[in-house]
Amino acid sequence: MDEQELYMALLTVYENNFRGLHWKLSGHNFNNNHTRFSEYYEQLGTYLDETAEQMIIQGKTPISSSRALDILNQDNTSAILIDMSLDYTGDEANRAAAMMFEQLHGHAISLATSDSIPADTADVYMDHAKYYSIEGKYKLARALQIKAEQSPATPAPGVTEEPMNEE
Repeated sequence: MDEQELYMALLTVYENNFRGLHWKLSGHNFNNNHTRFSEYYEQLGTYLDETAEQMIIQGKTPISSSRALDILNQDNTSAILIDMSLDYTGDEANRAAAMMFEQLHGHAISLATSDSIPADTADVYMDHAKYYSIEGKYKLARALQIKAEQSPATPAPGVTEEPMNEE
């Protein structure tokens, strides 16, 4: 599986997940979380565009959104899935976001350090990885740590991490 195709597939699914979490947020601190999740899906949209442009520069064809799930199925990648029929508290959405950012970070670092990626393209993916690290590993992790110290965490309903293939 092409690393950039796999990364673009995850970006496609996760951009949609962030959009869904943005729509389905409820509860305490709604306005701040709602705005932040809007920023997240807009940033992932920018990263989708950058990834497509880098693929075109390298003579590759960017994937369509309809192919994203097929690519994840073929690779047996465990993707975080958001159940859009449920509402999410800010804490639940933050936990899901942290999981998605962690996975995206790993793929962006893999691309940034790959010998098969041109140096200027590697720089693009390193910028992506920095963003995921700051948002996921520091900001969200810190917010969740503070919250956990105040009360025990419960699993978020409707957030699953599963291989994409259906058997």
